[in-house]
Amino acid sequence: RKAGTVPPAAPIRISPWSESPKHRIMDLKAAVERYREVVKEFGQPMPLSRFGLRKEEIEAMVAGWDEDYHLHRHFVLLPAPQAGSGDPGAETSYSINGLSCTAIVFRESIRHALE
Repeated sequence: RKAGTVPPAAPIRISPWSESPKHRIMDLKAAVERYREVVKEFGQPMPLSRFGLRKEEIEAMVAGWDEDYHLHRHFVLLPAPQAGSGDPGAETSYSINGLSCTAIVFRESIRHALE
């Protein structure tokens, strides 16, 4: 390398799971489809466990959405007391960016984020 030259930048990784076969990835579109299958309409709480992924996968997935300015305004995470639905999965608590949550409610506006 010549003096004064800058080495090439390392490639940017889009997903922390992209090279790890032990983690399954659910993109936002698939997650919203799953949500609609379970609760049938926007605005209803769905236990996070109903995504059908392992706990650490759900926590990482939802934390990523929560940190995204364009996505986090399209859903609400519910803490345990607000999520009681009689569903045993509703009692599983997930740590999402330091908050203990059990369910998610997607707003219909999430459709615009999928376009």
